[in-house]
Amino acid sequence: MGYRSDIGQMGKELLSGYKQIALIDVAIPVYFLEISCFCNKVETLPIIQDTLLRLIDQKFKLIDIPKIMGLENDMEIFEKAFYDLLYYEVIKKNGVISEVGRDYLKDDQLNRFVKLDKRICVDGLSGDIFLSNQRYANDRNLRETGTLTLKTQIKRPTLEQLDFYTVKKILNGDNDKEQVIDIVKVNHIAVNYKRAQLAVYVSTTSQDSVQFLLFDRAIQLSEYDDLIDEIQLSDLISLNMEEGNFFSSDSMNNFKGISEQFEKVVKEDAFERFDRLLFEAKNEIQLYIPFIQWTIPDLNMINMIENKLKSKLKIELTLTGDLLPSNYVMRRISQLEKLANDYPNFEIHHDLNYSAYCVNVDNYQNCIIDFERRIIRDNNGDLVLLEPLCYELSQDQYRQLMIDSSQRGLPTEVFKSVKVVKEKLKKILDDFYLFDEAQRLLSRKTWVPSGSSTAQDHASFENIPLVTNRNNYEVMLTAINKFLFESLKDKHKAKYFFGDFKDLYPELFALINKNRLYRNAIQHICLDKQEDRDQLAQYLSQDTEGRYPGLFKNGYGAMQYLLLNQLQQALRGELEKIRN
Repeated sequence: MGYRSDIGQMGKELLSGYKQIALIDVAIPVYFLEISCFCNKVETLPIIQDTLLRLIDQKFKLIDIPKIMGLENDMEIFEKAFYDLLYYEVIKKNGVISEVGRDYLKDDQLNRFVKLDKRICVDGLSGDIFLSNQRYANDRNLRETGTLTLKTQIKRPTLEQLDFYTVKKILNGDNDKEQVIDIVKVNHIAVNYKRAQLAVYVSTTSQDSVQFLLFDRAIQLSEYDDLIDEIQLSDLISLNMEEGNFFSSDSMNNFKGISEQFEKVVKEDAFERFDRLLFEAKNEIQLYIPFIQWTIPDLNMINMIENKLKSKLKIELTLTGDLLPSNYVMRRISQLEKLANDYPNFEIHHDLNYSAYCVNVDNYQNCIIDFERRIIRDNNGDLVLLEPLCYELSQDQYRQLMIDSSQRGLPTEVFKSVKVVKEKLKKILDDFYLFDEAQRLLSRKTWVPSGSSTAQDHASFENIPLVTNRNNYEVMLTAINKFLFESLKDKHKAKYFFGDFKDLYPELFALINKNRLYRNAIQHICLDKQEDRDQLAQYLSQDTEGRYPGLFKNGYGAMQYLLLNQLQQALRGELEKIRN
């Protein structure tokens, strides 16, 4: 058994009468504080400095000591040792031993008050102060794995808020050589995270009775029990996970209608079984992964897939349902695309019909995971959790459920050569300058500056390449964006583009805005606004019936053909409106 199954068993023992409905990988925030302290530091002098001090104490003349110490040919070492004694204040400037020096000779130790930098950790949930040399995760690590962050329950610590006696006790510990006397200031605070698992349980007699526990794999984190008893789930974590139309889709409703005839897996955690089958596969793997936030392949799964590809296994992955155009999802898609380019034994597809979360290995074993939507209610509103339901199908049942990966409705036309692309770009530029001149005659805002014959970034647009892969596609989108959007924004501000320009030229605005969002999606930027994500999904629905171009054959080349022809059509259409 893996740790997920261990946690499931522990939950049954700890919370009798409750059923685990979710186990979520989470991150506990930890404040890392760099602080300056005044310390009493106990130390001994290095052997050369110690010997020099004792010779001075025995009244030897300074001029004779280098020879006694065998340093007559290494006066730099002697001089450094002498200046070190001055620094430690064990001798005076005239070379006479000071009171500090006499105390040192008496006790064979030097007591100094020094200012030192120390590091402490403050748990963002419990407020516990501790020391740690462990490497914790940062924000980037969490983004790569899609891990949810628990909400801090402790405000960002300040010098005044720190419990001085606790900090002093922890820092001093058994260290008799360096005792903290006072804390001067907090120099820097960073937030990192320790990984954990949040298990959520619902009473078998009342759906309104909810409990939750924190684990570090198979170890219960009981230090958080008091905190958990006092807060509600929504105070601890945000669970607004995106699920698209998964639960309302016809394909999943059909699956739920026939799922009773399948064998249910109850003796093994659903996700552990999924990962185990993936790991144990010897020859080939079929994966069906729906576009819901719980199931998008994280970095760990992508690494596992790559390891299998290196071992020459044949893998076919189909992403199903409506695209979720978030930054996280787009990064994962680009990583999967790279694998498809690097390994001929890997195929990736996109089917608009949602499927269950499925792995079938070696035409022998499979794991099919459906989800039941669970609503958790507390004083802050409703939280949605997805409870996994795991099935094992016969190979005949599996084949009957395999999704028809129809490619109907996809753009297929591509430019045949670099020459054809160049000719198309020249025609578009001709149309563009005719349109811009027509704007000028109407005293409207234009791209081309007065006294110039070309617009900003003309050259980048003119040199758009023939698109054959993701990189070419990104170059094209960036060139169009710079030529039509960035240049207009630089000259007349974004407010003009999203205001008057949109009203005057709706067809051209839609094309430029679409290109802008396609470019942002492929570069994983500026997709945090729900408005942009909804608009991107709408544009994809119109152009590819919702499929992402990297997930169907010749998708990027087909998108170049489509976008350049749409741009030319938009320019000509808006020019015709002006002339009429």
